[in-house]
This record gives sequence, C-alpha cells and structure tokens, in this order.
Amino acid sequence: MSLTIPKVAIVINVNARSVSNEIIQDIKEVATEEIVYISSSPKEAKKNFEKIVKNEVDVVLSAGGDGTFAETITGVLNCERIKTPAFGVLRLGTGNGVAEALRVASFSKKNLIQELQQAKNPEARFQMPILKIGKKYAPFAGTGLDATMLRSYKTIRKLFNSIPFITETNRGVIDYSFAGTIAFWTYLLKKLPEIIIKNGEAKAYRIDFHGKRVGPSKKPGEVLYRGPYLFAAASTVRYYGFDVPIFPQASTLFGGYFQLRVCAMEIYEAAKKITNVLTGTLSDKKLWDFSCKEITMELTGGATFQIGGDSVGKIKKIRIGSENIMTVQGSAAAAPEPPT
Repeated sequence: MSLTIPKVAIVINVNARSVSNEIIQDIKEVATEEIVYISSSPKEAKKNFEKIVKNEVDVVLSAGGDGTFAETITGVLNCERIKTPAFGVLRLGTGNGVAEALRVASFSKKNLIQELQQAKNPEARFQMPILKIGKKYAPFAGTGLDATMLRSYKTIRKLFNSIPFITETNRGVIDYSFAGTIAFWTYLLKKLPEIIIKNGEAKAYRIDFHGKRVGPSKKPGEVLYRGPYLFAAASTVRYYGFDVPIFPQASTLFGGYFQLRVCAMEIYEAAKKITNVLTGTLSDKKLWDFSCKEITMELTGGATFQIGGDSVGKIKKIRIGSENIMTVQGSAAAAPEPPT
C-alpha cells in the first residue's frame, strides 16, 4: 500500500522585516518538493491564499513571525474550502511566540530540512487554540501599553526608512527601543484609560500564577474586570515579541481556553518590576489573570488595539473568541534529548 505524501506550501511575505533575498533563495534551494508562494502586497497574498485552498494543500508553513502567521491563517481560513490544512511556521520573525509554542528551531538551511520533514509527518500534529477577532485570527490581541508601542513602532519605522543613511542592521531592537520610550512617556504623563471586560457564553475562571482555577466560575455575561488598565490582552501562547513570557499561564490551559491578562499598575510601578515582567514572574495585587473562551472588551472613548502584533487603529468595542486549528510540531520538539 502506497502512502500519500502530504502536500506542503510555504508562504513568504517579502515585506516582512526578517525576510531577505538570501532567505528566499535558501528556502527555494531546500524546498524543491514544496510549493513556495511569494507575495509583496495584500492583493497578491489574497490570490496566493486562494491558490493554496484550491490546490487542497495539506500543510501551510508561514515564513516569518507571529504577524505573518496571523496573516496566513486569517487568509486561508477566510477562503471557502473543502479541507482545512494544518499550519506551521518557519522561525523568521521579530516576535516568535508561535514558533516557541510549536518548538520550531531557529532558521538555517539545515534546520529547514528538519522542519519540512516535520511538516510531512502526520504524527507531528496537534490541536492548538487560536484567537478569533471578527474575521481575523491571531495568537494574541489586546490594548494598552503594547498596542501603543506597536503604533509608535510603525511611525518610527516609517520615519527611519525615509532616512537614506540608516541601514537595516539591528533595526528591530533600535526601532522597538524608540517605540518603547515613546509609549513609556505617553503612559507616564496621562491617566490610565478605562475598560470593561465581560465574559462570553462559556464559563470563565480566575487563575493563579500556575494556571490553576481560583474561586467559583464566572457566569456567561458576567463582568470580569471594570476599571483602569495599563495592559489588557488575550493570548493562546506564552510569549510575546522578543520571546518575553507575558502570558506564563497560557501554555497550561486546555479545552480551547485562552489567557486573559489585565494589569492596572501605573507605568512607573511596572518599570520597577521590569525583571519580573521579562521573566514571566510578575505578581501584583493590580494584576488579574483569567481562563476564558470568549470575552467582550468595551474601551471607554476608544483605544488603540493590536491583533497578532499589528496595530489596527482605535477600537471602542471588540469580541474575542477562540477556535482550534491543527498545527505542526517543530523539529526542536522532535529532537532527541542531549546526553547527560
């Protein structure tokens, strides 16, 4: 009996900061049996997603970070399709939260061979919850300090790109540093905004540092949080950009639940605990964590919102739900344990 080899597609967005001509060439040289789709505009990307669905591809790998992954799954899942492929990622982003969750190795031609082998291995599959925000899908989304920082990042990047003598070398760290400084002073000089977060139709739970449920369940429609916030976001993965474990409990949840985290600390209070923030050990009376399947955020007066690490402008009210997708486990998960 002959075994059918899964059909694998690789999606490349040439506008992604980490994707260079050299990277594209490396992928083309290694991925000789895979279908490589390259896009340079939203219109071109949409056509590629339609081709992927029409060709009934079994696995789609996005070459990039969390933003590219979100763009890819959104594009494919919003197409009319007979079958839904499994999704994976090649670790090429500034933010690699999904790659970390799937345990994908750092990008190299050697590791790419291993990742493609994983993509074709039917046993290297598992269900992963993903956020659904309107027609968009993403590993995380939220408002507050992070969304303000991402909005500033877009402005800074556009400005620096217009200056001829500023090169791309170390630009990710530099651009985010400027954006972080702007966001810090923005929140230092203004009063924290207000938000109301209501539970959806399923039960929700307050969770502790280890992800264990605390107290009685939250009923459908119940207000989970009302008040000021520095940060309010949901995630199905542990890590944010630059591999910062902002959602340490996300990886402990199951049954399609995602982590909701609300922080009402003032910016100077959070700055004093920056080490805890960066290591995922933050604990404070002004920090609330929940396990949810669906929520609605009402942002007083409207506020900047981000989906999958991309700023989407001001939002007044938004619903966040979750769905399960099939994903590809990375080669780092399949690697044997080192000898002791």
